[in-house]
Amino acid sequence: MSEWVCISIEALTLFINWQETLVKIGWNAIVNDASNMMEGG
Repeated sequence: MSEWVCISIEALTLFINWQETLVKIGWNAIVNDASNMMEGG
């Protein structure tokens, strides 16, 4: 049982880190698009 709990915690941590990474990548893409529009517009 304790092994399963450890695996679950690791999986949850990985999932949270992955979501944070996606958010950062997405935010950077939005910022880059916005600055490109400003320069081009």
